[in-house]
Amino acid sequence: MQSRRWIKDPLWRFILATLFWLPVFFAFWYLLAPVLLAPLVWLVKGVFAVVYPGLIDQAGLNGVTLHLITSLTVTAPDGREGHISLDINALKYAYNLPLLMALLFAAQDKHFSTSRIILCYLILLPFQLWGVVFEILMNLTFQVGPDIPVQLHLDSSIRHFIALAYQLGVLMLPAISAATLWVGMNQRFIASLMLWRRQKGLPE
Repeated sequence: MQSRRWIKDPLWRFILATLFWLPVFFAFWYLLAPVLLAPLVWLVKGVFAVVYPGLIDQAGLNGVTLHLITSLTVTAPDGREGHISLDINALKYAYNLPLLMALLFAAQDKHFSTSRIILCYLILLPFQLWGVVFEILMNLTFQVGPDIPVQLHLDSSIRHFIALAYQLGVLMLPAISAATLWVGMNQRFIASLMLWRRQKGLPE
């Protein structure tokens, strides 16, 4: 009886379905990554055009790597000067999309649609942008040289905020954004799970 109850439990079926769909959607996401990440290039340009006009000279996507050339210059020990360039792996901020797709498909595959995929993609883009932007600022603030924060007019409080925002973007936002959006889109499904377990006398 216990084994049959475990099989019939919709919560466990949902967990198993999620574990099944995760590698499927991550595989599709990785294959389509150069296309899915392309809008981030335009968004990054737009953000820095407002915050630091003229800072980004060139921006492009090389596979899944966002390559930036800035207008900032550094002087090498031999006296040569060059523009600062940065390479950002945008994938580590964009895995919220396949995670959310797996959760949605595991919960309500009958209601899955192309429009829902596009809507979720657009909603998650700002969270991905947050991570990329603050990694750029993090590198410019702490990794390049002590004169760069001065050129960007970054005082100590702003530098601390950049460090915290970067940690939030790389460690928490991808998972939190996917989970929060899933909960918001699946209130009825969550309620049905809790009701079934309550009726069977199982812990919620």
